[in-house]
Amino acid sequence: MRSTIEDVARLANVSIATVSRFTSGQSSLISTVTQQRLQTAIEHLNYIPNAAARTLKTGRTRLIGVILADVSHANWSAMLGGIEAGSRELGYGVLISSAHNSVEVQQSYLETFLQHGVDGILLNPAAESEPTALDWARVKTPVIQLDRGLAYARFPVVAINNAMGASAATHHLLEAGHRKVGIVSWEIAGLSNRQERLDGFLSTMHDAGADVPDRFVAIVNERNSDGDRGIYDLMNQSDPPTAIFTANMELSLVALRELKRIGLCVPAETSIVGFDDPDWAALVDPPLTTVATSPYRIGRLAALRLCRAIEQGRPVYPRHSKLAPVLMIRDSVVPPPRRLKPKATQETSPRLKPAPVP
Repeated sequence: MRSTIEDVARLANVSIATVSRFTSGQSSLISTVTQQRLQTAIEHLNYIPNAAARTLKTGRTRLIGVILADVSHANWSAMLGGIEAGSRELGYGVLISSAHNSVEVQQSYLETFLQHGVDGILLNPAAESEPTALDWARVKTPVIQLDRGLAYARFPVVAINNAMGASAATHHLLEAGHRKVGIVSWEIAGLSNRQERLDGFLSTMHDAGADVPDRFVAIVNERNSDGDRGIYDLMNQSDPPTAIFTANMELSLVALRELKRIGLCVPAETSIVGFDDPDWAALVDPPLTTVATSPYRIGRLAALRLCRAIEQGRPVYPRHSKLAPVLMIRDSVVPPPRRLKPKATQETSPRLKPAPVP
């Protein structure tokens, strides 16, 4: 037979209201001795609070929904750890979903979470869509955008300062003597982090008086995995860049692989700085200079902001929280090589073998 709240109150010699406060995470006014007695009683009786009854009484589920664009992204293990830690601190549980980079799937999870009465939502948007943004604009449940934001959405964003990170990466390349720097990024798709990284790179190059021709900007399709083609096109020019800034960890890995395939040595012939700092960045040869983005801190801060707003019964104020990134300087940047003549432009250049046709 399932134990009841009355059983716990009787065994711990406290009121039912005290048990209710303790099990809902509101134990600040309960003495340490009483909390220990309650915990012992709960463990002895194997008591599990009745969530449905609590929801009927309080109007809250003490659950937040997390909608991720793609849970397979390596940063999410750390960010989810931060989300769970921040939520637990305030007595909330977490429901996690992955949209697989689909706006339609993202919308279906929104509807599911709202139907189940979550108290708040952390949204990592898949892509911009004006009809989708209008749907989100009608949501009354507190929402915080996580890691990046949609241009049409009114919700606050908790993220890294992307423009600052891109600027730090670009400055590092400029200080090493590079003036011909290329960038490779996924298509912007209305997502704030991608636009901010591109803008940070371009403005820093402009302020330094370094020209960035269109042929040095590779915007590639994420769904078609065109990163290798973007790197190949950047480097298969008569006067290619001497350094590359990659706007996320996946493209950093693609760049290292493609540069090796076409026979360019990092960093002797091409320097590279990446955005995001996965564990493998310090293990590759050469170790990769990166912009570290603090995913655990982002997750914890976003969860705390959301849960505190829920606890206080107020809207989430539309103030963005931008954490400072850290440039992790390793061995993938050196001064540009001296080239006596430009590279051959032919597709069949012995130096640059053509990439396979998809």
